[in-house]
Amino acid sequence: MRISSLRAGGSARHAAAGLLLLLTLAACMRTQVPEPPLTGADRDAHGCIGSAGYSWCARSGQCDRPWERAAAQNFELSPSAFDQSCDNNAS
Repeated sequence: MRISSLRAGGSARHAAAGLLLLLTLAACMRTQVPEPPLTGADRDAHGCIGSAGYSWCARSGQCDRPWERAAAQNFELSPSAFDQSCDNNAS
């Protein structure tokens, strides 16, 4: 057997082993990207969808948008004013 044929065979085996190692490492490096939550899938205990701007209002007994309620009831748009308007802090 010639030395040149041994070298050629060794190079091919090394190249194949290198390619296999590279593919294995590439597969291991792939990270699973978590799926973003679906819009509207963030309902609270009352069923209000926070991502759509809804918050529970005890006085109306439904999910309201604070800025719409503030405009209709003529109060300052703030979390505390919304809670006061809705009696959300009543015990």
